[in-house]
Amino acid sequence: MSKLKLKLEENIEGQFFVDSNCVDCGLAESLILLTLERQGNAFVKKQPQNSVEELNAEQALVACPTGSIVTVTNLDLNTAQ
Repeated sequence: MSKLKLKLEENIEGQFFVDSNCVDCGLAESLILLTLERQGNAFVKKQPQNSVEELNAEQALVACPTGSIVTVTNLDLNTAQ
């Protein structure tokens, strides 16, 4: 199933989003700082605005235990790993 079908409505439009498989473990918030917000589930409220924020978001994507942080297009995640 396409991850886009599982995208939470609360996500702001952009490259990164959180899907409905999120267990709200808090890991992403600790890596991304203010990019995600919680209201039952985490969701993206602010897309990365610079290279540091982009790397933080990519690191959260790589570290997510449920694979719930997703991108619209495929990214090279070698640096984030």
